[in-house]
Amino acid sequence: MVRGNERKPIFNEPQDKDKLIDILLDKKRAACARLYAFCIMDNHAHFVVREDQECGDSIETLMKRIGVAYATYYNQKQKRVGHVFQDRYRSEPVEDEAYLLSVIRYVHNNPQKAGDRQGLAYPWSSYGLYVSEEADGRLGEIEEILEMFHANQAVAKQSFQSFHLEAEAGRFLDVPSGLGIGQEPTVVLQDFLAKYKLTLEDMQKIDGLPEMRDVLWRFMQETGLSVRKIAEIAGINRERLRKIVMSKEPSP
Repeated sequence: MVRGNERKPIFNEPQDKDKLIDILLDKKRAACARLYAFCIMDNHAHFVVREDQECGDSIETLMKRIGVAYATYYNQKQKRVGHVFQDRYRSEPVEDEAYLLSVIRYVHNNPQKAGDRQGLAYPWSSYGLYVSEEADGRLGEIEEILEMFHANQAVAKQSFQSFHLEAEAGRFLDVPSGLGIGQEPTVVLQDFLAKYKLTLEDMQKIDGLPEMRDVLWRFMQETGLSVRKIAEIAGINRERLRKIVMSKEPSP
């Protein structure tokens, strides 16, 4: 994920978003990278990308080239100088197919989560390329993902659309954070644990506690932190964390 400097809108107009998509597709092709999803919002953008370690550039190099190309375009257009993006891009590894599909769904549903009425019909995400009747040769990776749903493309697209309408309990890289100024995530977690009379040691050793699921789910909702970051703070395996928090809604 990349976002505008000081969280300001840097994709202000449709042509700005179109430009970033053109840059993204051009640079990923030059880097031999695989691009599985994207969504360009007003002040940030999400990409799901995989590097080719044998013949291509690293993700770090790819993201730098995308950033430099867009910053050059934006500064020339706005007749300004200086940083366009805030800090380095943020990233999180995708380690299995189930998580990959969940991340793709999350990225495509970003407009709806941000309150955009167009929802999945939002023009500046890759969702439309997946469900379009006409194939887009610039994003051949679509076929790779659709094959995970069904060998028949028509059936796969229908399943892909249905999958995107399902509720997503997971939290991935995002812009906002629910933490108040000066709040430390570890302190917030300790507060939740205290309410349920649990300790970090309980969380790390005991499986099947409904209270543990509630603590982790509520901590995730409160902070907006990624699964990876929460796993680090709680000291538990990421896959175990996903199974716990995505099993069902917390107790009333």
